Amino acid sequence: MKKFLIRLIQFPYSLWAGLYFVLVTSFIIFPIAVILTYTLRKRAIYSIIPVYRTWAKVYNALIFVRIKCYGLDENVDPKKPYVFVGNHGSFMDIMAFGSTLKNTYKPIAKRELINMPIIGLVFKMACIMVDRSSEESRKRTKDAMRQEVADGVGVLVFAEGTRNRTDAPLTAFKDGAFKIAAETGAEIVPFCIINAKKILPPNSFWMRPGTISIYYLPPVKIADFPTYEDFKQFVYNQMHDTIVEKSGNQFAI
Repeated sequence: MKKFLIRLIQFPYSLWAGLYFVLVTSFIIFPIAVILTYTLRKRAIYSIIPVYRTWAKVYNALIFVRIKCYGLDENVDPKKPYVFVGNHGSFMDIMAFGSTLKNTYKPIAKRELINMPIIGLVFKMACIMVDRSSEESRKRTKDAMRQEVADGVGVLVFAEGTRNRTDAPLTAFKDGAFKIAAETGAEIVPFCIINAKKILPPNSFWMRPGTISIYYLPPVKIADFPTYEDFKQFVYNQMHDTIVEKSGNQFAI
């Protein structure tokens, strides 16, 4: 009975949050992205990101999700093309970093998102798409990431490769972000998102209001480590320890 009453309250809220996201993205963000893409071409991303940041802030406010941000001003130069590496457990992760990060960047997104009506086209214009089942696609993605960094645009990677559906703080990291940082000399900025999974669990419709915390950690560069594996492991350990500490040792974050 208690669960039924909770669901009864959650249903209109979840429906509102979902429909609001879809409608605004489809009828406001999509047309703006199209206009910017076809008028500014390659430089469109410099205008799309501020639009997206504003939209994420408005969306979070209107669904009563508060974003608390730590370490951004101290650790991130908004003009540098970093490789941003974050944990991933919820769709709400993109609304957390999207509303806080001031840098120009392109996220890495799975190719399946292109199949979403209208919204998929927004992802295609603003992200670097990857088909994880195709070695050739992964190679093209790495080439695109390398080029973006060379052009002064950061890239954003969820290093676990997909949403973490376990109760562990982190799952194993993929190599892509670290190889790009190693090859280009770009610094990695790790970031940790806490509590997004409680607000919107992976593969769930049911949402709830609340607070998401995002911690931007100091930049890390491969030149400070004796080996590539030491570099990757340091970032993993740093993020793991931050998530454990800031989530109060509750792994289902």
